[in-house]
Amino acid sequence: MSKINPDYLCPGCMAVLDEPDLPCPLCGFDKVTYAPSPRSLRPFTRLNGKYLVGKVIGEGGFGITYIGFNMETDLPVAIKEYFPSELATRDTTQGNTVTIFSGEAQSLFKEGLEKYLREARNLSMFSDLQGIVTVKDFFYENETAYIIMEYINGITLKQYLTKVGGRMKQNEVIKMMKPVLESMVKIHEVGIIHRDISPDNIKNLQTSVLREFLILKIVRVLQLFLKEVMHQKSSTELRAIKDLGQMYMHCVQLCIV
Repeated sequence: MSKINPDYLCPGCMAVLDEPDLPCPLCGFDKVTYAPSPRSLRPFTRLNGKYLVGKVIGEGGFGITYIGFNMETDLPVAIKEYFPSELATRDTTQGNTVTIFSGEAQSLFKEGLEKYLREARNLSMFSDLQGIVTVKDFFYENETAYIIMEYINGITLKQYLTKVGGRMKQNEVIKMMKPVLESMVKIHEVGIIHRDISPDNIKNLQTSVLREFLILKIVRVLQLFLKEVMHQKSSTELRAIKDLGQMYMHCVQLCIV
């Protein structure tokens, strides 16, 4: 199990903080001003005994997506929660269990839940495909289901299009969409149909998953080093080392966004 104290993790980016009660210097997350919907899980909620829930990073009619942290691997993950808003409700100030509406909603919720996990099992078989986010785990809890996926740090195609004025060059489009389309062919061959391909669901990555993994490891090592020197330096030396370290980690984060 992780040696990291979860109370020191930033719910916004899952970096280890020296001063967890202050806004995160890396992503700007502020516990005081964070105001998610009442139906979403609160930060620091634990799932399946090892996944720590962070802030909401996506919310739609069929579910909620959170950034999370795997306490066994010490790496960020994406946590997808099955939560069709027309069939169920929840007030997390009262508890984390989902309440399903009565009548036909009961059977529709159950049917959708089974399909949700069935598709997770199917997608877990395609971890070697470049254009698909890897499914790491899936389980039942709180009267609903959760899918744990690799956390991809990047911007969506929709965000990128806004950034570049709504147009992309032909070679740029081909480079981005080729792995997506090749993956879709493989998935269609086994009878799985993805009905929600859109600019919101495609990430524009500037770095490989391998490079992101290595950078995150470097960040963890640097954070542990900074904690060690805290006990060995004068206050002036400590402030200089800490400022340098925070600047380095900020630069690292910019490299993988």
